[in-house]
Amino acid sequence: MANYEHNSFVIALRTAYDDKQIERIIQQYMIGTNRDGTCIFWQIDISGKGCYAKAFYFHPNLYEYEQREHFVSNSYYQKFFNHRQVFFGEHLLASPENIDKPVYIFESEMTACIASECFPEYVCLATGNGDVKLTDESVWTSLANRKVILYSSNVKSKRTWNNIAGKIRSFGIDVTINETLYKLFPDVEMDVSDMIIYFLKSQRRQQEAIAAENATENAVVDNSVVISENSAEEAVVDNPVVASKVEKTIDNPLPEYKISGTKDELCRQLGIDSKQFDRLIKKGKIKYLEPDRYSLNGILPF
Repeated sequence: MANYEHNSFVIALRTAYDDKQIERIIQQYMIGTNRDGTCIFWQIDISGKGCYAKAFYFHPNLYEYEQREHFVSNSYYQKFFNHRQVFFGEHLLASPENIDKPVYIFESEMTACIASECFPEYVCLATGNGDVKLTDESVWTSLANRKVILYSSNVKSKRTWNNIAGKIRSFGIDVTINETLYKLFPDVEMDVSDMIIYFLKSQRRQQEAIAAENATENAVVDNSVVISENSAEEAVVDNPVVASKVEKTIDNPLPEYKISGTKDELCRQLGIDSKQFDRLIKKGKIKYLEPDRYSLNGILPF
């Protein structure tokens, strides 16, 4: 975790998260840093054995990144690694505080890291965009006796999960598919991290604008994101595709969508249990309509 102040991923995260949140992500996922600022995502199995690693250089907006070669590719270091592809974040399953938590599985390592701060009641893992051979039963042994939710955010991931869900269940894994984001925006190729980043940045800009307007001697404003009072353009997210689809939600951060059903139906659709459902009702993210009839009341129903 040395030199992470130069880590391109950590630098980009500062546009959305505060220092404490970023520190948690670094420690939980054991984020590494190359000399050139490249971020290293380690694959560590449930026993704590390093299996492999991937390197990415992130642009400041977090939406753009490029995969790069790294020292693990060097033949000298090959002998120190297991080379068995595992879920990114698998080592978190062994932590005592995570023993009873359900598991979210995303596609990219970046998404798992970002989502971990939004979904603390889950253990967030990633397939590495296809690195893991999902039809191999040995890949799923670490998830035995766990409730697993596969997050489908676009057409490609929806197709992938639907094609192999039956196979995964044949391994004895309690697995469901969450297609909420795909159903909200079926025509847009995006990841849940896009949505999270979008709303975190928007919320942060709004909070800083309010703080600037009501500034007092005791007011504290996070200067890691600079707000220009005269620039309406800064209210627009860095990703124009996402912005075009969700810009209408800026004035109403908890829009109501036409997704409704009984408690059991929504639990299955969202991949949550009864207790989590009840907590979402208390938070106002699921709205009561009539006896045993509910609807979502939020852009992200979690």
